[in-house]
Amino acid sequence: MHLINVSDKPQWFLEISPEGKVPVVKFDDKWVPDSDVIVGILEEKYPEPSLVTPPEFASLGSKIFGAFVKFVKSKEPNDGSEQALLDELKALDDHLKGHVSDYKFEAAKLFLEISPEGKVPVVKFDDKWVPDSDVIVGILEEKYPEPSLVTPPEFASLG
Repeated sequence: MHLINVSDKPQWFLEISPEGKVPVVKFDDKWVPDSDVIVGILEEKYPEPSLVTPPEFASLGSKIFGAFVKFVKSKEPNDGSEQALLDELKALDDHLKGHVSDYKFEAAKLFLEISPEGKVPVVKFDDKWVPDSDVIVGILEEKYPEPSLVTPPEFASLG
């Protein structure tokens, strides 16, 4: 295995992966620079244990970010956004507890320990817990401007 600096890819790497894609794996004297193709080849050569997500788990965790954004932007403490986020985190925790040996992390519990009242969103930025939704949205907007978390003024009245 070779680790490379993806910001400054060496020439030898660009020769085996002209587009600079990672990861790259060599199968039967051919370099494959596509994650989906790599997983397909591994599945074919080594079917057990499977790397493919079973259909019943395909959407697991997919609603966490949306629930988090709704909660962070929420101005109403009883609008259900907090519970929706906690439900999504708990569903992921429950799944991981049942499928990962020695799984000890509990996202929902951690959230409530950081914010005991569970009334405000709390996010850790640069080793500091930030318990203010407007500040959190501002930090996220600064760090990740696209897609925007800020509601355009023309849609503000839509709730």
